[in-house]
Amino acid sequence: TYTSPEIVRHFGFIESHLSEHDHFAGSEFTAADVQMFYGVEAGLARGGVTDAPNTSRWLGLMKGRPAYERAVAQGGENRLLSGS
Repeated sequence: TYTSPEIVRHFGFIESHLSEHDHFAGSEFTAADVQMFYGVEAGLARGGVTDAPNTSRWLGLMKGRPAYERAVAQGGENRLLSGS
């Protein structure tokens, strides 16, 4: 009863920020995006966040990066999200 509303609240902040910026530290990809990636994926996988178009756009940008694609090719998909 505590965690789910907090996740929704935090994602509201993330959505608001990403509505004005392409990345977490502004217009350029930085280490902040790397740091936020897993937490954002985990929060979305937990459920409760139903409308996050800006966050989804940002995730698409991150997953489209060549380095991400190489990491997935080498290590596989994130098991948190695949249920394995």
